[in-house]
Amino acid sequence: MWNAAIDGSDAVRLTVGSNLKWAPSWSQDGEWVAYMENEGGWGIWVVPAYGGRPVRLTGVSHFAGFPTWLDSNSETVIFASVKPAGKKQNWNAWSVAVDGGKSEFFYGDLDSDIAWMDFSADGKSMVYSGWPSNLSSIFIHILFVFLF
Repeated sequence: MWNAAIDGSDAVRLTVGSNLKWAPSWSQDGEWVAYMENEGGWGIWVVPAYGGRPVRLTGVSHFAGFPTWLDSNSETVIFASVKPAGKKQNWNAWSVAVDGGKSEFFYGDLDSDIAWMDFSADGKSMVYSGWPSNLSSIFIHILFVFLF
């Protein structure tokens, strides 16, 4: 993966190696790129957008992919995973901090099968594609409700 000016100048290599890298996602502040890479299993990685050492954020025991950013301060990556979340092992949304730590369940249910997702600019809603009951659909989920 490379970062370069639109005319191709000032190219900076962000990643090395022959492993497949896919689904890059810029952080909202432009400082990071999250992506999925298959190195011993699909996982979520981040790399500084202008060069630096890539860091793997998730382990290899469960598939993790399709990263996106939750917040404008670029502290949290949200990703899809088939980690068990209840009785059924399906696709749900998980979160992990950019500075490392354990991934945590973010959103999903026994029939959600979430894959690609993104968030509204205000961070209050999530849009995602999913396959409930084996039907591909697009959903919008309100994350925060304020009662006055």
